[in-house]
Amino acid sequence: MKQFLWRLAAFALAAAVLFAGVLGLSAVKPFSGILAKLTASTGYDASVAEEMGAHIDSVRTPDGADALILGDSVCNQILDPFRLCNDQYRIEASNRAVTLAGQYLLAKAFLDAHPDATDVYLIVTPDSFAACLGSGIAYQYAVAPFARAGLLDGLESETLAELRADYGAPFLTGTFARWADASPLVKKLYLNGVEADDPLQNEGVLSDVARRNLENLAQLCRDRGAALHLLAAPEADTPDRRNAVAQLEQSMREAGLYEEFSSYFTSVTWYDPALFQEDGTHFDYSVADMEFFAEVVTNLARTSGLLDGIVLSYE
Repeated sequence: MKQFLWRLAAFALAAAVLFAGVLGLSAVKPFSGILAKLTASTGYDASVAEEMGAHIDSVRTPDGADALILGDSVCNQILDPFRLCNDQYRIEASNRAVTLAGQYLLAKAFLDAHPDATDVYLIVTPDSFAACLGSGIAYQYAVAPFARAGLLDGLESETLAELRADYGAPFLTGTFARWADASPLVKKLYLNGVEADDPLQNEGVLSDVARRNLENLAQLCRDRGAALHLLAAPEADTPDRRNAVAQLEQSMREAGLYEEFSSYFTSVTWYDPALFQEDGTHFDYSVADMEFFAEVVTNLARTSGLLDGIVLSYE
């Protein structure tokens, strides 16, 4: 019996060493690609890290920009076409998975690099206020890229505590984020564990992390002498979308935030539902081109009385 236990222990140790070796090799080319294919992990590549890394690098680069535009994927759809023709405005819209915690970190990095900045815009649909932490997609967009860049500690203590509880402190380091980006297998194993333990939960119309980081963003802008403009991304004129705006307004009132951010609700621009994709939130590219998006942005600027001087043409 003793001999059997020794053999079992030796086998378990050998298996652990072999598994550790595989995980190590999974982050080294060409083994990373080979193991990703063998383990059906090719969908866990570093594309999100590269996407968010570009936004982070951009906001951290000092230049002559004095205004920052952040937002979700609808904001990105209407404004990204004009990203390269604007010097005054730094356009860095991403998507709702970044959460307001990630938007806060992007704004903080921009204001650190641009101490004379005068304006920060956050242009989002009501859906962005429901986005919360704890899911695999939030880890990829709102956590890992900022850990890799050494920016996570810029969050306040309550949000950091939530991150540690949701994801585990060892996985909030730049070292792990870089390893997972290099190894699709490691990322798959970790994210599958995250999603099995804490699947995406809907915390309601205004999540705690959204409320907390919206307040933090407003305070950050006040401290830095910059104006924060919370604006609504364009909406399809449907009962569902009007209800989404109304529910957010009610939640803002209940949270004591409506007075400070009432301009969000007066800035909503409504469009024919036929102009939108099946999701009801993004414009259909079959009818939307640069000229169309320029008119949408012009309409938003007119409705809000903001976005002065934004360039909407390369001519």
